[in-house]
Amino acid sequence: MLYHFRPQGTMWGRMRVAAIVVGFLCALGAAEAADLSQVGPDATAHALIAARPAVKEPGFEFVYAMAGGGASGTMTVDMAQDFTVVTRSPTVATIYDYALRRILTIDDESHDFQNISLYAMVDFFAHETANRRYLRGVMAQLHTPADTNEPFWVQSELHVMDPEDGVPKIVRRAAKDGSVRFLYAGKEVASYSPSKQALTPEQGAAFARVLRMNSNLHPTIIAAIVASGHLPQRLTFALAPILKKPLAVWTLQSAAAVQDAYPLQSGAHPVLLPPGDAAAAPLAPLLPVMRAAIAGTAPGMKTAAQYHALIEAALAKQKLFQAALLALELNLQYGAAAANCASPCHGLKDVFTIANGDVRVQALLKALQPANGAALDASIQALTDLKRDDLSNAYVVDDFLANDLVEAGHPDQAIPLFAGAIKANPYLFGFYKDMGDAYRLGYDPVLAWLCYDMGRSLPGAATSPLFADMPAYEADLVKKYPQFF
Repeated sequence: MLYHFRPQGTMWGRMRVAAIVVGFLCALGAAEAADLSQVGPDATAHALIAARPAVKEPGFEFVYAMAGGGASGTMTVDMAQDFTVVTRSPTVATIYDYALRRILTIDDESHDFQNISLYAMVDFFAHETANRRYLRGVMAQLHTPADTNEPFWVQSELHVMDPEDGVPKIVRRAAKDGSVRFLYAGKEVASYSPSKQALTPEQGAAFARVLRMNSNLHPTIIAAIVASGHLPQRLTFALAPILKKPLAVWTLQSAAAVQDAYPLQSGAHPVLLPPGDAAAAPLAPLLPVMRAAIAGTAPGMKTAAQYHALIEAALAKQKLFQAALLALELNLQYGAAAANCASPCHGLKDVFTIANGDVRVQALLKALQPANGAALDASIQALTDLKRDDLSNAYVVDDFLANDLVEAGHPDQAIPLFAGAIKANPYLFGFYKDMGDAYRLGYDPVLAWLCYDMGRSLPGAATSPLFADMPAYEADLVKKYPQFF
C-alpha cells in the first residue's frame, strides 16, 4: 500500500477569494515557481528522473535491525548528496528528494508510486505543534493530565522546537564505554553507543534528517548523536507513554560507501489518490478534468477579451448581477489588471458602479465582507438564498459560499461546492487553492498540496492574484524549518 500522510491538527489561516474580491484588489506580482508538470504529483516517472540533477551519486548505505517501538525488521538507508532512500520492505521504498522537495513512495511489486510535497509534511509538523500547544492549554484548564502533549513528547514526535514551548530539561549521562543515556523527568528516554563508522559533516546532516523522519528522538538528542561524529552502533528511544510501546532498539548491521542510483523506474505509474480514502472521494471524478485543463484541452477556457465581451453583452441587456459575477470571475482568473479596461469597455469598478443598485449585487457584496459568528451565518444564508437560475456562472457564488462554510468550520460541506466550481471552470487557480485550503482545515495537507500543485500546473495560473501566495509560503517554511530541507 502506498504511503499516505493523514495528519490531525490545526491548519493555517486561509486567504479567502472573497477577500480579494471585496477590495477589487491590486494584482499581485507572480512569483516564479518550479515546473510542477515535471515534478508535481501527476508527473510521470520519466519526467521526475529527467528533472533530477543526477540519477547516480556517491552515497553512504547502512542497515539497522529494528526491534520494539511498534516496529520490527530491518531498515536500509541510502544517503546520496541530495536524496535519501529508506527501505523497510522488500518491495516498498520511500525517497526523500531534497532537490525536488518531494517525497516518493515506490512499490516495485505494483510498479506504482505516490509523489507528495515535502512542504505538506513540514506544514503539518509546524501546525500540529501549535495544535498540541492549544490542546495542552485546554487540558490544563480542565485540570486533566496530558502527558502525550508535554513539549518533550511533542518535540520528539514532530521535531519542531517552537520558542513558545520552551526547551525541556534533558539530562545527559556518558559512560566510560562511550555510550550515552538521556533522561527526561527521571526516566531514560534514549541512548546510543557510537560505532567505529565515522560520519562526515554532510553525512551527519543527512543522518539527522533520517532520524527526524523515522524516529521519535528529541531534536536535542539528535543533535548530540550527530555531534559525536559517528553512526550509532546501538540506538534506543522511547515513545510517548500513552502509546504503551516498548523501547525502540536499532542495532547497526553494516555501513559502507556506495554509488546510489535513484530507485524510481521510468515505467512506474503515478498514483494520486490512495484507494479507499474517503476524504479523497470528491477529487476522484475531478482528476480527468484537472488533467485536461493542465493540457489545455478542457472546455470552458475564456480569454480576458471574451470575458469583457460577455460583460458588455450582459450590461446591454441590463443583466447586472450576471455582469458583476463575470467581472469577479475575470478578476479571479486573470487579476485586477486584466479586469480593467478603457472606455467604452467597462472595468471591474465600472461594472459595480453601474450594478450597485441591483438587489443581488448588494446582497453579494454584503455577504463577502469578512464575517464571523452570527454575521458569518447570515452571509452563508444570504449566499445560499441568492437566485441563480438566470446565471451562466453560478459556480462563482458557490465558491464564495464554500469559503464562508470553510471559515465557519464546515470544510466537509464546502469541498463539494469547490469541486463543482473546478468542474465548471477548471482553468481558475483560485478554485484549486480554495479547495486545497478546505482540505488543510480538514487536516489533510497531502490532499491540500495535491490541489495546490495541480492548480499551479494550469496554463496561465501565474496570472491569478492568489498564485504568489503558495511559493511565498513554501519559501517561508524553508526559512523557518531548514532542518527538514
